[in-house]
Amino acid sequence: MENIRFIYYTNEKNVELCELALKHFFKHNKNENLKVTVLSNKFNSDDFKYKDKVEYLSSNIDFFAPNRFVETMKFGLNRIKEDYVFLFLDDYFFLDEIKYDDLSRVLNLMNCDGVDYFGFDLIPFGSPEFKLFKKFTSKCENKFDEVLLERPFEFQYLYSVQPCVWKKNSLIKLFERCENISLHDLDNTIELIKKETEDFFGLGNTLYSTFDYDDAFKHKENYFIISYTEIVRSGVFNIPENGMPIGPLQPMVQFIYKLIEEENLNNNLNFGHLLNNFKFRNGLEINENTTHYEIYDNVLKNKKNNNED
Repeated sequence: MENIRFIYYTNEKNVELCELALKHFFKHNKNENLKVTVLSNKFNSDDFKYKDKVEYLSSNIDFFAPNRFVETMKFGLNRIKEDYVFLFLDDYFFLDEIKYDDLSRVLNLMNCDGVDYFGFDLIPFGSPEFKLFKKFTSKCENKFDEVLLERPFEFQYLYSVQPCVWKKNSLIKLFERCENISLHDLDNTIELIKKETEDFFGLGNTLYSTFDYDDAFKHKENYFIISYTEIVRSGVFNIPENGMPIGPLQPMVQFIYKLIEEENLNNNLNFGHLLNNFKFRNGLEINENTTHYEIYDNVLKNKKNNNED
């Protein structure tokens, strides 16, 4: 893996979450030649857990600065010598080891076909948008032709910030052309970004890399290059207790429950903003005897009532 760097993007409020994501990254990925960088606007200390394995870079940008995302990313990208970056957010947790040979094949394909972006997000099968995707056949020999799709410019998540491989110079160009976009703007690929990247070319695939829900989890043993789960939504852990309409037995929820217990996160102030939001409680008395199913039922009931209102 000589020509790719793994980047974890975080911010001063979530450095500890990022460190926990790194713990799972190194738990599963045993290749000692992987190059990893953490990018943040600031760090609250320099007591890093993985400083012998990871490069930590800070742009020293204020958290509320409108250009925090762009300037932090540019700061890091301009200090990286590799031609490709594998971009992760701080709440993406690995479940298995990277398939290094297949990742190398994707990098070769990107170089051969002039691909700027390769996404590992779950393509929206069955949705009207899926009809916009076209099958892509590489001009170079590869093993992925049957699963590759051109990402249409009409697609809302053209440059999804789910794990993705970027040609570094293309990502720098994007930030130079769109100086004040947010992470959310890139994920939703606002019209300004689409207009400024008409010369870019992106690919997706029809296989599974993300394992959050039951319908995807059945593919867990046959993942595409990476196997991960996203554990934060709307700024909190994606669990019923935080008002999320998700069942307590969903694989991602079970993963988060185990993480909270094993890492004793309930007693860690650095994770307080991710825990126990209870914004849809609406009168449900929660105590040590309250079950996850009661919370889940209450969430669904209150969401239904809110929609009716």
